[in-house]
Amino acid sequence: QAFDTTAAFANIDFDVSPTVTVHAAARYTDANLDFKGCSGDPGHGTMAAAWNRVFGTAVQPGGCVTLSPTFTTGLVGKTLDETNTSWRSGVDWKPMKDTLLYLNVSKGYKSGSFPILSASTSTQLNPVTQESVLAYEAGFKLKTLAQTLQLNGAVFYYDYKDKQIRGRVVVPVFGPLEGLVNVPKSEMRGAELQLNWVAFQGFTANV
Repeated sequence: QAFDTTAAFANIDFDVSPTVTVHAAARYTDANLDFKGCSGDPGHGTMAAAWNRVFGTAVQPGGCVTLSPTFTTGLVGKTLDETNTSWRSGVDWKPMKDTLLYLNVSKGYKSGSFPILSASTSTQLNPVTQESVLAYEAGFKLKTLAQTLQLNGAVFYYDYKDKQIRGRVVVPVFGPLEGLVNVPKSEMRGAELQLNWVAFQGFTANV
């Protein structure tokens, strides 16, 4: 696989007041991916001979055995060209010293890719398209007990589209075979809490 990615990024942080800061950022990405591959006879000709008997192909020892939709064999070549604009916005509020409350909303992307697997047919080597996630997070960070106790907490919600997973693709004649697939919609909700306590010099406890 050959990747070629071009991107441009910008970010701004603005202090609305001594206690409030807003953030904004965006990134434009242009990604191009070229793929060439196949499953092949290991060189001794055993797999090639079996393929030729079953499918009427003419695979040579060491050659590709991955079948096209027309039951010919050879190196599989595919391309994937995608663009996206990811972004982030948020606000930080510091109502008092050593206390931070924040809210962030962001959208990010994971580029599409081709699977690396033992492919009986070229359909198994179809790429997954890019996945995206719209993420919401709200949380706090504070220090207490003369700055010896750090407490962080957050709640979050992730809204995924076209999430990439390894699954099954249905191929004529063969039935369901391994491949990469996009899940149209999925989501994740959660919360986290972290406590760090510096009891005395040289001793730190965390939960």
